[in-house]
Amino acid sequence: MRKSSLIFIFVLIGFGQAFGQVPNSSSATSPSPRPTPENNLPESESSEKTVGEAQFNYNYDSLSNGYGDWHSASLDFSYRFKKRRVLYGAFRKTERFGQRDNEGTLGFYQPLSRKWALLLEANASPTHRTLPKWSALVQVERGFKRGWNLQTGYRRTNFNTAKVNVGIIGVEKYFGNYRAAYTLSVANLEAVGTSASHRVQFNRYYGEQVSAIGFSGGFGRELESLGRRGVLQTDVLSGGVSGRHWFTRRWGINYDFSLTRQGKFYVRRSLNIGVRFKF
Repeated sequence: MRKSSLIFIFVLIGFGQAFGQVPNSSSATSPSPRPTPENNLPESESSEKTVGEAQFNYNYDSLSNGYGDWHSASLDFSYRFKKRRVLYGAFRKTERFGQRDNEGTLGFYQPLSRKWALLLEANASPTHRTLPKWSALVQVERGFKRGWNLQTGYRRTNFNTAKVNVGIIGVEKYFGNYRAAYTLSVANLEAVGTSASHRVQFNRYYGEQVSAIGFSGGFGRELESLGRRGVLQTDVLSGGVSGRHWFTRRWGINYDFSLTRQGKFYVRRSLNIGVRFKF
């Protein structure tokens, strides 16, 4: 691995990732995609408007050590109802390790009161060559004074050759136009063992349409689907920058660049570009 790449990762390790509704990684321990951050900002809490959004995303991953490139494309949607309720989903096509997969995701974010909220999510792949057969998540969020939020959740993921249970604990702080967050994921690969990974995030929001830019870092041990090698525990070190920018009230883009060292197997350079439309 080049020295410049290592420097890039360690510089970003102290910051945080901007959001994304569908994770690009095949990792079984990746934090859950939550509804876009403006649904959790104080100024949006009293909004009575219903807003729909659709987006198209393309993701390209370049892997080292002779591994082939990854490609994926997705159609995403979200619909924010009154009182911050959000329904979201996606259909994604991927190509990894020479195998092609399709995947669908559906989730619902439901505030239970001014302080409590529930997130339910499920995804499934009819092909499941490298992606999971299915995965389901239950997550509870508790808001506190001065912009503090706490999340805890449980995810079950079934691959062809492995079953994974993941516990998630996250804490975030909103202050002014900024957000800082930390997430701990503890994963158990049945009949193999337990591993833990950490992710830190930092976001800045700007503009009337709540555009955003963010930085992220992650480290620890994750469970990764490595094609024909199966699901393995690997040491992970990653960093990235991502964001969303609205040009008008209806049209915007999102972008994401990240660098991940997946143990001794490869270094993955990922670029995601998306077009967003509100209706």
